[in-house]
Amino acid sequence: MKTMRLLLPMTVFCTGLFAVINTFEDSYTRIN
Repeated sequence: MKTMRLLLPMTVFCTGLFAVINTFEDSYTRIN
């Protein structure tokens, strides 16, 4: 149960981080 409580925020955090990197990479490629 403790693992599940820790796993969910980590998944959300990783998904958000991946989305931010994806958006940053997209705008970075557009500039160059």
